[in-house]
Amino acid sequence: MLQSQQVMADPSFLGANYQLGNHKATYKPSTSRQIIVCSVALVFGVAWTVGVWQFVFHATEPLTLAFVVVGLLLIGFALWNFWRIYRNRVLHVFIYDDGLIYVGRGSAIQTMRWQDIEAVKHNVVEHSGSEGGSTFRHHYTVNCFDGSSLTLDQTFSNVRQLGKTIEVETAHYLYPLILSTYRTTSSAIFGPLVVVPQGLYHRSSLLHWGEIKSINIDDNRGRVTIKQSGKLLLWASVPLRAVPNIEVFRMLIEHVTGVRP
Repeated sequence: MLQSQQVMADPSFLGANYQLGNHKATYKPSTSRQIIVCSVALVFGVAWTVGVWQFVFHATEPLTLAFVVVGLLLIGFALWNFWRIYRNRVLHVFIYDDGLIYVGRGSAIQTMRWQDIEAVKHNVVEHSGSEGGSTFRHHYTVNCFDGSSLTLDQTFSNVRQLGKTIEVETAHYLYPLILSTYRTTSSAIFGPLVVVPQGLYHRSSLLHWGEIKSINIDDNRGRVTIKQSGKLLLWASVPLRAVPNIEVFRMLIEHVTGVRP
């Protein structure tokens, strides 16, 4: 079993076995921050519980008992997350010249060649903090022509770098296909946005190229926004997750307008 796990974590062996070319990068779960948070929660939970435990035997007030429950919940939270960290330790994504390999739990292996990927979607989820600030979590969904898929989230450290790599590598293969479709049918569909020779459609509204002031792709907050010349309000604001293959969209817009969004 140990030997099998070592083999599954050997990118050179796997790359040669699946003929994916040279190994370029490895992505593993982010554990350092989680371990620190869980350790602090565990220590605080134990200290809290022990600190109020001496009152439990004589306490009849619900408030005192609630203090004990708070400590037990912190301990449970820490132990549950330690278990998650332990389970995720085997996860790896290996990047190669010609594709990627995802190593999951139980030595499950999923291979994807760049040329076999149909769509990459980048989903950004906003979480509002108690003090008015916001944090953003990034998820990438990779869909292949054969119907298989893979979802990558912030379980992996540097998931945005990983997602960007997949977007760029797949664009090398998808862009010629979509450009050919655009030239043949005079349209290229990217979710609710459709590129045509006259301009850009958002649903049923057409904005001509000469009327477009800017196209902004915000990878941080997960929005694609389009401004119309002479207008204060946005002409369109689309969630990034709704626009598949955003890198190909970027390349096609640059091809048509000469300006890279």
